[in-house]
Amino acid sequence: MKPFALPLGAALIAALATTAPNAEAFCRLTTCNPDEPGAMCQTDASGCITQGDPLFYSTGCISFAVARGDAKALNLTDEEFHDVVLEAFASWQGVDCGGNQPPGFTVSSAGIVDSKGKFFCKDNPELNVGVWGLLSEWPHSQTSLGFTTSTFETKHGEVFDADVELNLGKIVNSSFPIAAMRQVVLSIVTHEAGHVLGLAHSDGLDAVMAASYNPSDLLDRPLTPDDVAGICAIFPPGGGPEACPVPGVSDAALNAGACAESALPPEESSCSVGPRAPGGAERSAGYKGLIALTLIGAALARRSQRRTACPQGKARA
Repeated sequence: MKPFALPLGAALIAALATTAPNAEAFCRLTTCNPDEPGAMCQTDASGCITQGDPLFYSTGCISFAVARGDAKALNLTDEEFHDVVLEAFASWQGVDCGGNQPPGFTVSSAGIVDSKGKFFCKDNPELNVGVWGLLSEWPHSQTSLGFTTSTFETKHGEVFDADVELNLGKIVNSSFPIAAMRQVVLSIVTHEAGHVLGLAHSDGLDAVMAASYNPSDLLDRPLTPDDVAGICAIFPPGGGPEACPVPGVSDAALNAGACAESALPPEESSCSVGPRAPGGAERSAGYKGLIALTLIGAALARRSQRRTACPQGKARA
């Protein structure tokens, strides 16, 4: 087993040198959410949702920020937690989609911010940024380690914002030694970054995007060919932006009091639908992340169930 302090290149070199395979088990998030009341989302043999439009970004420019707060409970500073998120996105950016070409997207950081919660401010859409936070009071399924909430246009699937929450208490109270905590958090964050980028849970047992797996795998979880195939399908090489603007953040995109009419109700753990503008609507759908640390032995809890509301209709952690 590799020690937790291995540099990114050493830990991921085998996966990053792989091109997309022919047999694909990955799934994409779509506008059809099976956990929405009355929804009947069709699936294929792998459990992937085949109904609705795939979620996508209008440009390959994706931004994020890290909420100032509780990283010290993980033996990390806010800056170190920020760097873990950056490293997770870098692993997805660094894959080879064929011919030594990376996927067509760019991730920029808006740094560490004082955020009051996850929500999308429709009055300032250009200043919304995906915020990553650590929650000591967890409002979602107690078996999950992470939860990603994406806000998108229900008519065609364009993503406007994706916020990520990590279950601080679940991670802190795990059996992992504190010295290994950075690697554990990196594994969880890499999975959640996959959801932010549009990937649903995969049927690939070894994939980073698997819905659940043995807790010991969190100590060493590199991207697999299935993960590579998925990210390259969503962001084909050569289709990325030539340049991305420096991400901006306004208080209205971070503080419910500054943009109260678009705040996500805190009691909602899966999705909410609200008016956006004439002719459209925004939906915030929770895609519940990875695994409970309560798996029995080394067995994978397949098809037990980001998430209680992961719109791929398959294994839920």
